[in-house]
Amino acid sequence: MNRQQTVSPSPSLAGHIHLRIMLITAVSVMVTALLCTWVSYSAFREEIFASLEISTKLISDIPMLEDEHQLASYARELSEENIRLTLIAKDGSVLFDNVAELSDLDNHLN
Repeated sequence: MNRQQTVSPSPSLAGHIHLRIMLITAVSVMVTALLCTWVSYSAFREEIFASLEISTKLISDIPMLEDEHQLASYARELSEENIRLTLIAKDGSVLFDNVAELSDLDNHLN
């Protein structure tokens, strides 16, 4: 007569398996978190450098604008690139804006 015995894992073997599963899960979570952080950082870094490049171009070009005609022409170019240019005096009054009418803008000192 053949007797079949069911072999159940010993408590130490079951604990060892659970420990390995928990370790694999923890490592997977850590790797995923690091990967997400790296991807987010890379995207953020690219966005910051693009913004810095635009700001540098804007700042470097403004002193070369000698009259209102040049400023208006430059502002139209910026508008086509969806960039808003607002020049503000020390007293907070708006000197120039390439999107809004000056009469519609409040004092920026506040």
